[in-house]
Amino acid sequence: MRVVRDRDPSRREDAGWSVVTEWRDHSGPPLVAYRGGGFDWLEVEGLALFRLPNAPQEEVAAYPAADVGDDWVEDTFLRSVLPLAIQRHGRQVMHASAVRTSGGVVALCGLSGAGKSTTAFALGRRGHAIVADDALPFEVKRDRADVFPIPFRVRLRPDVSVAVGTSGDTVTRSAGGPYPLAAIVLLARTGGGGAPAVQRVEPQRAFPALLSSAYCFSLEERSSKGRLANDYLDLVERVPVFEAQFGGKPTAIDALAAAVESAVLESR
Repeated sequence: MRVVRDRDPSRREDAGWSVVTEWRDHSGPPLVAYRGGGFDWLEVEGLALFRLPNAPQEEVAAYPAADVGDDWVEDTFLRSVLPLAIQRHGRQVMHASAVRTSGGVVALCGLSGAGKSTTAFALGRRGHAIVADDALPFEVKRDRADVFPIPFRVRLRPDVSVAVGTSGDTVTRSAGGPYPLAAIVLLARTGGGGAPAVQRVEPQRAFPALLSSAYCFSLEERSSKGRLANDYLDLVERVPVFEAQFGGKPTAIDALAAAVESAVLESR
């Protein structure tokens, strides 16, 4: 990524730009994808504009507002912009944290706040290297799926940091790879107590859950939409998927990690 601070190519100055996709939730400012001027763009409203490359080997150009620091730009690039740029050029990316076990990578998926980063952190304390913390690119092969981890930053919520006894500081890591994808775990908070329960999920049930976790720059093109669906259908046919139900309290995260570890290892 290249940060440019000597000019601000506001998309509002070009009437030919068109909105491709908008992402709006309560966790941060809106993210909007545009197409115009021969490029695709991602704008974090009021904070930065990112110009996506037309070829995979080219750099993303970032145009932040004057009061936005480089650290925030890099974090946004890693968490939001880079995954969408990768997906746009043909490799699917699931919204997931992940750890590398002796038998391959285990991906942890779920809705925002489901505990992906926290569970990965707990599994990391059990000896499994963390290789993703929000985005996990993958490719489906004839008889397996491989993952291609990208640089990432580990980030825990303040209440989780207190519960697990860490400072919660953001740490940048480079994950290496590619690695075989051994299993996918869908995290589901139940709101109750009791021990975590982990069980295998059939492909037809796993498919819509995983598809909802897919990064996707645009569904405008029919070919892109069809490729997205086919890749995730192939993924659930080749990789075992589990559902982990748990109460959701940060203090119970080690029990959840142990249950996930046991279920995945026993399935091999």
